[in-house]
Amino acid sequence: MAFVIMVCCAILWKLYTLLLKFQQDLSDHKLEVAEKYVTKDGMREQTSQIMGAIGEIKRAIDGTNTRIDMILQNPPSARRSRGSSE
Repeated sequence: MAFVIMVCCAILWKLYTLLLKFQQDLSDHKLEVAEKYVTKDGMREQTSQIMGAIGEIKRAIDGTNTRIDMILQNPPSARRSRGSSE
């Protein structure tokens, strides 16, 4: 009878240690996921910042295009030099 109790205790102890190891592994995995992967809110925030930067670039290009269009529509008039007899 004592042998059966000892075997049951040994089995329970082994299961307990396995459970503790599983718990630690799960905790480590959760930490790794939290450190390496982006949350949905974080991704939304980054996307918003990127889209804002793209909008600023678009406005800068539009301003440059407007200035180029103005130059092409109103070319500077040809100047004559004062000493020229033409």
